Amino acid sequence: MENTSFNFGIESTENIDLENALTQHLQSSDELVEITEEKDTPKASPSKAKPSTVETKEEDVISEDELKNSLLTALEDKPEEKEVEVKETEEELPEAALIAEDYYRLGLLTGDKLEIKTHEELLEAVETEFDKRADDKINAFIGSKGEKVVNWFKACVVNGVDPETYFAYDKNIESVKGLDMEDVNVQKNVVRKHLTEVMKMTPARAEKYLTTIEAAGELDAEAVSAQEQLISIEEKELQLKIAQKEKEANYKKQEATQYVNNVHNEVSKYLKVKEIDGLPLTDKIAQEVYDEMTTKKWKLPNGDEISDFDKFILELRQPENIKVALQIALLKRNGFDFSKVKQKAISEEKTKFFSTHAKKEKEVARKPFDQFKIEI
Repeated sequence: MENTSFNFGIESTENIDLENALTQHLQSSDELVEITEEKDTPKASPSKAKPSTVETKEEDVISEDELKNSLLTALEDKPEEKEVEVKETEEELPEAALIAEDYYRLGLLTGDKLEIKTHEELLEAVETEFDKRADDKINAFIGSKGEKVVNWFKACVVNGVDPETYFAYDKNIESVKGLDMEDVNVQKNVVRKHLTEVMKMTPARAEKYLTTIEAAGELDAEAVSAQEQLISIEEKELQLKIAQKEKEANYKKQEATQYVNNVHNEVSKYLKVKEIDGLPLTDKIAQEVYDEMTTKKWKLPNGDEISDFDKFILELRQPENIKVALQIALLKRNGFDFSKVKQKAISEEKTKFFSTHAKKEKEVARKPFDQFKIEI
């Protein structure tokens, strides 16, 4: 197959006359013009430039080796380009961040500065600040009433220990502490209680032990030791109750926080597409639904706080809400697939449409043929 050659006016490097090329390069270099930015000044009429002629002498011709050396030298002497640092323009802070800055400056928000970008984060920071200040005031007031009141407040109000349970333990502790340990009968009762309730001795064995230590003159020391152990047991049981309630309270708090975060994430996700499974979701609706599901507005008899949505769920058992409860149960049974509800509505419309037209066709079929006779 013959090789087809294309001539684009490019000569092979093997055929270039280096001497003539350099001469042409030197002649054309005198005609170079510096590139400047165009201005609005009126342009002068172009005049025909006369071609400049440069006489070429043999001694002016540069050899190939000299050209290579001059190019290498120029490259080596080329100054290093300095990197220009481009400063990023500072993004304008969102409105919530600007408000937070003012709050910190005015002292309305205290403590370590939080990175606040949204109004929800600002609201959470303000509520936390208010709770902290309320706690500080309450603690200052309660602290002035003595250690006994402080312990009761922390156990019952903060951690949710049943007041009756707390006062029952507290009464037992105080009663044991207030015993007259100089009385021999009191000493025997304390030792007896310790032996039967703590050491799990039978009454007969406890009495035999009492007789032994009394004869040995050790009843007094044994009674003091038994009193200290009884007090310690009551205090530990009370602290255990408080710890259990505190653990339950912390779990409820974490659960509530996680619930609020989950609702916020889901609402934000579907707000981007402005609907959830066909149900419209605007900014206003999203805020109202979020508030209805997360804001605690009601308190139960046991002290638990609930939202409007929680209240709605609890009231579904009432007789006037049974129909709504039944509808929710049916939706749950269908996996909350709203497409089935739409299909049912469409099928009902289709059935109504076809039944109406079928009825009309039957009425037309019953009419006598003469009614359709056309007279000419």
